[in-house]
Amino acid sequence: NVILSNEITLDQLIKYPEINNLIIDGLLYMDDINDLWQSTVGDSNTLNKEEAYEFLCMLLDIPDPEDIEYYNKEFNKISNNKDTITFYQLLGWNDIQEILNENVLTMEDITNIYRDILGDLNKLMNSKLFIKY
Repeated sequence: NVILSNEITLDQLIKYPEINNLIIDGLLYMDDINDLWQSTVGDSNTLNKEEAYEFLCMLLDIPDPEDIEYYNKEFNKISNNKDTITFYQLLGWNDIQEILNENVLTMEDITNIYRDILGDLNKLMNSKLFIKY
């Protein structure tokens, strides 16, 4: 295990095999890692274990367990605890409404993302695809 102490430095973090392999393969750039590190730690030189885990999730694009829990709860609300939702149920979701109201994405963008994931607006979305969305 690379991370043994309660505080983790950037040097320790980039030695984590998953991160190191991405750097070697040219899929992660040290400049980007350094920028994200600076924005995360500020004046500190270390992260605690929880912060380091979140940092790894960001670098590896792994959903945070708290996010997954949130999206599962939201999916269950939207679907009335069923296995799937329709495109129109997704549109009724408060988060999508906020995105539309704040002009973060257009209706066309949301429609295109749904089509990219499911191929068709008439197809039903399950909870795993909902988290991906």
